[in-house]
Amino acid sequence: MELSICPAMTFKHKGGEDELFRAYEDLFVERLDEWQFVSANIAQFKFYITPLGRLLRSNPELLEKMVKSMSAMDLGIGIEVGIRHGHEQLIKGTLDPITKMGGRVDYLVTDNVFVKSQHRFTEDYTWESYEEAVEAYATFVAGIKAKYPDIKIGIIEAAFRFYWEDPEKFPEEPGGKKKSYGDLKQLLEDVNAACARKGTRVDMFQPEYSYSRIEATPNGWEKLKAIETYCYERGIDFIFLFNDHEGGNESDEQFHHNVIHCLNEVQRNGLNPSMGTLQSWYAHPKEELPESKPYTFTHLAKEFVEINNNGQWSGSTQRPAVELVDQKGRVLKCEILSVGDRDAEVKRLQDGQPVKVPFAVLSSESVDLLKTWAADNTSAQASLVEIVDKKNRSMQCVILMVGDDYVQVKQATSGQIWKIPFSNLSAKSVAEVKALK
Repeated sequence: MELSICPAMTFKHKGGEDELFRAYEDLFVERLDEWQFVSANIAQFKFYITPLGRLLRSNPELLEKMVKSMSAMDLGIGIEVGIRHGHEQLIKGTLDPITKMGGRVDYLVTDNVFVKSQHRFTEDYTWESYEEAVEAYATFVAGIKAKYPDIKIGIIEAAFRFYWEDPEKFPEEPGGKKKSYGDLKQLLEDVNAACARKGTRVDMFQPEYSYSRIEATPNGWEKLKAIETYCYERGIDFIFLFNDHEGGNESDEQFHHNVIHCLNEVQRNGLNPSMGTLQSWYAHPKEELPESKPYTFTHLAKEFVEINNNGQWSGSTQRPAVELVDQKGRVLKCEILSVGDRDAEVKRLQDGQPVKVPFAVLSSESVDLLKTWAADNTSAQASLVEIVDKKNRSMQCVILMVGDDYVQVKQATSGQIWKIPFSNLSAKSVAEVKALK
C-alpha cells in the first residue's frame, strides 16, 4: 500500500501567509533531518491547491526549493483540486510551473465536486444541471490527460452523505436533517461513462469520511468494502482516507490514537486499498515536526509506516515479505512469527496460515536470516492474555513479541496478527506486557 500524507498546512491552520510559508520551509528545507524516516517511506506529499497556488504566486523561490527537495527524496506530489476554473488554468498556473521546476506530479484528486455543485454551494457553480456537471467533469479529466497523460486523476466525494446502490443495505450516515445525496454508485457510473465517451478515464476513487462516520453508519465497513470491490472490478485504484473528526477537534493525542485504531479496523475488516492518505483538515495535530516527538503529524506517519511495514496490514498490496528458500531452491513468502532453536513459526502470505518450518529443510542463508531476526526481536511467552486500550476496549490475544514501544499479538478469535503501539494501550496493559519481555 502506498502512503501519501497531507497535514493541515493552510492559512486557516497556520494563522497567515508568513506562518504557512515558514512551516513549508521547515518541512522541506530547514528541518529535513527531523522526518527522514517518514520521507523515505511515503510515496507522495499531498498539497491543498489554495496554499500551493499562493506559493506559486507569492514565493516561487521557496516552492522551487521544496520541489528540489522532494525530487531528491524521490517524493511525488499529489494535489487536491477543484474544477470550476477548468483544466487550462490548472495546467498553466500549477502543473506547468511545477514540472518546469523538476517536480513530479503523481496525481490530482478533485474535492467533492458533486457534493458542492449539486448540494452545498450551488451558487458558486454555473452548471445548470447534474448532467452538465458530469460533462464538465469528463471535460476536465480529458483536458488534463491530453497534456499530462501520466498524471492519475481521482474523485473524492463524501461517501457517507450518499447511499451505495441499496439504501436499505448501505445507507447514508444517520442523524441530522440533511437528506441523502443519492446513489454514489450511480454517480461514479455516470462519470465513468462520460469519460469513456471522451476517450479517457478516472484512475482513482477516494470515499471521504471521518472514522467516526464509518462506525456510526449501519454496515459502514461493508459499504466501504462494496465500494472497493466496485473500483477494482473496473481497474480503478481504491484510496482509503485516514483521519478522524473527533480527535481532530479534540487533541493531537486523540487524533493519533483514533487513526491508529482505524488502521487496525481496516485490517480487521479485510479492506485492501491501493493507497492510504493520512490527512488532517482539523486543528489537530498542531505540529508537523519532529517525527520523534509524540503526537506530531510526522510521528503519527512514522508509526503508521512501521505498522504497515511490519505486516499488520493484512490486505496491503505492497506489504514487504520475507522470502525463505529451502535446499531445493523453492521459495516461501511469509511473515516471521517466532524463531526457536530448530525451527521457525511463520505465516504464509498466500493463504495467511501459520506453519512451522524446520531449519533442516532451509538453505543456510535462510537459517541465518531467521537467526538474525530472532536476535533483533525479543519473543514473549505465548500465553492467552487480555489487553485493554485507552478507550477501555479489551482483546483476548496471544503475545508473540514485545518490542521497545509495541507488542505483536495474535488475536484469539480471528487468529490475525497485529502490531499494537504501547501508545494505544492502557498503562496497566503496557506494564503487564512489558513484564513478559
